[in-house]
Amino acid sequence: MQARKYLIGMIAGLAAAVGFTSVASAAVTGLSIESTYAPTKGDKKIRNGVSVFFASNDTHEGELPCSNALSVSCRAYPPSTQSLITFTKNLRFNPGNLPDCNLSQLIGKTSAGALAACPRSHVGEGANTQLFSDGRRLNGTITAFNGSPSGGNPSLYLHVEFPGVTTKPILNGVIQGNRLTVQIPPVQGSVIERFAVNLDKIVSGKKRDKRTGKVKKTFYLMANCSERNFTTREDVTYQDGSTLSATTPGRCTRKKKK
Repeated sequence: MQARKYLIGMIAGLAAAVGFTSVASAAVTGLSIESTYAPTKGDKKIRNGVSVFFASNDTHEGELPCSNALSVSCRAYPPSTQSLITFTKNLRFNPGNLPDCNLSQLIGKTSAGALAACPRSHVGEGANTQLFSDGRRLNGTITAFNGSPSGGNPSLYLHVEFPGVTTKPILNGVIQGNRLTVQIPPVQGSVIERFAVNLDKIVSGKKRDKRTGKVKKTFYLMANCSERNFTTREDVTYQDGSTLSATTPGRCTRKKKK
């Protein structure tokens, strides 16, 4: 009899554990990304200036409004904490002579205030949708800045402002080659549903050729068409330790030789 009770207890415990796991894994059910490069034509070897658009979309399931913002059944849980974006190998970030914006210059500022603080460090803009535990969806404004180097690597600050929300989160990204690792600060009781940013084609340096007198420009983002595959990948880590990955294809067309 005792053995039977013990077996029943084990089965019940296992069922509860499986049930909890299935609910937890359903909190974030999907990740999709978008990425485009402009122009789409490039030289096989020489890197030229480009702009890049990137968007990340999360799908959450559960109740709204949430009885408990940290419950696995709440659509505002779990929030993302890190995003690793791997752009095409053809792409390189080149901050060059762009001024570094100090993080302290952006803290607590509105979008307009952030731009006024670091106007020459501005490298892009975008928008995001934040889902809150009370059922609200707020559209935020994203402003991108060339940040202060971190560990010898360039950095990218993504300043976010939501209407009517005091918190002005700043996503801190570190650039290593064609990879951007972004740390995402939490906004209490909310998750990101969509985050989209366009990094502009911005001149980051000029150099005059002593022989010809021509000025050669370098750009914040530079790419060639050595590989025609422009696939982009994102790996996202969430507060509960779960991870999701997504890729999106892209193609580069090589310029015809004159």
